[in-house]
Amino acid sequence: MSAPILAVERASFAVNDGECFALLGVNGAGKSTTFKSLTNVVEPTSGEIGILGRNITRDFNLVRHRIGYCPQHNCNFKSLNVYEHLKFYAWIKNLPSSMHEKLIDGVIQKLRLQPYKYKHAE
Repeated sequence: MSAPILAVERASFAVNDGECFALLGVNGAGKSTTFKSLTNVVEPTSGEIGILGRNITRDFNLVRHRIGYCPQHNCNFKSLNVYEHLKFYAWIKNLPSSMHEKLIDGVIQKLRLQPYKYKHAE
């Protein structure tokens, strides 16, 4: 039996509210594992991850709305248009459905996407 592979060790960083954070490194450095741990896709085998003072393993549902994650591959679905993508992500982020229309229209207007609202991703 081979020894387990250590993917990430002693990683520590802080991201202030409203900041965008990018993690760069060579292949195999543990970037994907780090983000999978932050988004509760995989559970750390040791140590802990904290967001706003909460342990992400125990309290993920309390902090998941504070995490935005953009993986390196394209997250657009060719079968969805701009409006449907925003609706889908509002649902994923568990935003109240009563707020969806106002929020989506606000984003579309702010990003000047009105002409593309019903255009499908390419």
